[in-house]
Amino acid sequence: MNPFLIKKIARIKSVFIAILFLFSFSAYQSQCNTNVTICTPGVAGPFNLSAPGPAVSSCLDFFGPNYAYIVLYITQSGPLELLINGDATTGFLDVAIFNVPPGVDPCDATLNLGNEIGCNYALAASGCNQFGNFFGCPSFVNAPNVNAGDVLMIIVENWSGTSNSFTLDLAPPPAAQTGPPDPTVVPVGNLCDNDPAIQLGSVTVGGTWSGNGVSSSGNFNPSTAGIGSHVITYTIGQPPCQAQDQMTIDVINCNPCSMDNLSATVNNCNVDVSGVLSFNTPPLTGQLIVEDCFGNQETFNPPFNSPVNYNFNSLAPNGQLCTINAFFTDDPTCSISQNVQLPSLPNLSAGIDQAVCDDGSTVTLSGSGAISYVWD
Repeated sequence: MNPFLIKKIARIKSVFIAILFLFSFSAYQSQCNTNVTICTPGVAGPFNLSAPGPAVSSCLDFFGPNYAYIVLYITQSGPLELLINGDATTGFLDVAIFNVPPGVDPCDATLNLGNEIGCNYALAASGCNQFGNFFGCPSFVNAPNVNAGDVLMIIVENWSGTSNSFTLDLAPPPAAQTGPPDPTVVPVGNLCDNDPAIQLGSVTVGGTWSGNGVSSSGNFNPSTAGIGSHVITYTIGQPPCQAQDQMTIDVINCNPCSMDNLSATVNNCNVDVSGVLSFNTPPLTGQLIVEDCFGNQETFNPPFNSPVNYNFNSLAPNGQLCTINAFFTDDPTCSISQNVQLPSLPNLSAGIDQAVCDDGSTVTLSGSGAISYVWD
C-alpha cells in the first residue's frame, strides 16, 4: 500500500476537523507567493504561516489552517538535506518540493505535478519534517538531488495548526546550498510610443517591477510611459536574499510631427501679416512658435490643435522679402517657413496731408516731422 495512504489513514480521526479549516479558508485560494527566500548558511527564519493557495502536490491534504511558500535558488549542486522545524514540538508539518522550470513563476510551477521532486507526509506529530538524514527529525524521506541554477518552491502545510512559525535549516556541503536569485533582466530595444504593451522578462521570474509605464508584474505600456528614456527596476526576493537589476527603455515618436501648410498674407497698408498654420502629430509638451523676420513671435501652448491662426500687426513697409517661420520647441525639426513680400512706401513729395490705402484705410508715418502719404 502507498506509504502516504497509510499515514493518511492514521490521521483519519482528524480529517473531519480539518475539513472545517478547508471550508474556512476556501476564500483564500490565491495566497501562493514568492515573497520569502533563503540564501544564507545555517538556520533561516522564523517564517510565518498564512492562508493557502491552490491545493497542489501528491501528498499535501490542504486541510491545515495555514501554509508557507519558500523559494530556494540553488547555487551548489547536491542532495537537498533540509529540515523544517516548527515552533511547537507537536503536530504534523507536511512538506512538498517543486522544481521551477526556467521562465515559469514559482506559484504556477506548483500547479503541475510533473514539477514535484519531493513530498513528505509527516510520519510523526513531532512538529518537524526533513528531507535526507542529516537532521534528527523522525519524519523524513530521501533528499532529492538538485543542481546549481535550479529554482525550487517549498510548500509547508501546518496540518495540525499547532505551530505558529517554523525555521529552515540546510545541511552543510557537500549538501546543496542556496544563494540570492539572479535578477538579470532581458534587454528591450527602442519602442514606438504607439506600440502595444509588452511583457518584460528576467532570468529568474516572480519578482516585482517598478518604473514609468510598467505594472508590478512587468507589463510595460509605451504610451503610458510616454516619449523619452525610462529606467525600469526589477526586484526579487526579500532581504538579506534580495537582488535587483535595472534597464533603460527608450520610447520614441515613430509617427513624427510634420507641418504641411503655412500661409502668409499682407492685409493692408498698415502691413498687417496674417496666415494659417496646419500640422500633424504635434508633440505633447513645449510651445508652438510663429516668428516673423523682425523677431516678433506669437506663442501657442499645448494641447496643440491644427490649424492655428496667427497675426502680426504694423510691420515696417520697407519692401523686403520677409520670412515667416513656425516650429515646435520640443521638436525643432518639425518646422516650416513661408516668404511674404512687404510693400514699400512711394517716394512722394512733402505737403500731402492725407494717406489713403487701396482698401480705404489710412496710415500715418511716425517719427520727427511725420507726414501722411497717399499709397496708390
